[in-house]
Amino acid sequence: MKDKNRLIAIIIPGLILVAIIHSILQLTIFGTGISSFNEAGISGLSIGKLTVTEEFQKNNSISLISKIIIALEWALLISSIIFVLIKNKIEIKKEIENTKLPKMKISKSEKKTELDTLYELIKEKKHLRLSTIAKIFKVKKEVALNWARTLESGNLVKISYPKFGEPEININE
Repeated sequence: MKDKNRLIAIIIPGLILVAIIHSILQLTIFGTGISSFNEAGISGLSIGKLTVTEEFQKNNSISLISKIIIALEWALLISSIIFVLIKNKIEIKKEIENTKLPKMKISKSEKKTELDTLYELIKEKKHLRLSTIAKIFKVKKEVALNWARTLESGNLVKISYPKFGEPEININE
């Protein structure tokens, strides 16, 4: 799963970079096609009958294939981001369904706090997302993060912050 997340963390920024560079180059070379939106040229009409931009566009108009390629790049980028977000939501839902709170054995001599229960749960699962912890214990994410930081300060768990998604809490082994 970590290899897939690393691959996604490389592919999506790459797609964003390619789409932005390609769009900027297209707009720089062929212009926007919108009059008065940086389309008047540098010298206006003082040099010739046509502005520099009009002369350039007369000889080099943007092709239909270029327009299609730009549209496909942005559609691929947007669909990839939507896919990652939906996949993350589904994984969180599955994680919550598969995670059960350990039965708190309360005796007169030993009382367990929610922090103890959380640590037992993380020991059992080895890995949990922050939102999973928040939903299981019915607390805000900030509270769950504070609990995780408390456990991390005792070198019991490690909080990792992936490029995409929310913080993950892993057991220290």
